[in-house]
Amino acid sequence: MGASTKVLVTGTNSGFGDLITRTLVQNGYTVFATMRELEGRNAASADAFRSFSDGQSGRLHVLELDVTSDKSVERQFGRLSNSKIASTLSSTMPASAAVVLPRVLRSTS
Repeated sequence: MGASTKVLVTGTNSGFGDLITRTLVQNGYTVFATMRELEGRNAASADAFRSFSDGQSGRLHVLELDVTSDKSVERQFGRLSNSKIASTLSSTMPASAAVVLPRVLRSTS
């Protein structure tokens, strides 16, 4: 694991999601950090992540995702799938904001 491993983490604007994301990036993982309202209430959190990732051994991508909205989940996983990223995501997906259904990941690869 590490450098080539890609992980999607939900609820990264605070708490465990923030901690998990920072730890993974510091340890060389490519992390897709998701949160709601990137241009609104979570803009400062998204900007802090972007600044944090400079100079780290891993890569960090901040994505907008509302796990309580089927439309948001479908839209974001559609984007990931179209860019071939979803097929390279780790089979482990830390979900600090929701329960993850493995079927969702398999259906996009």
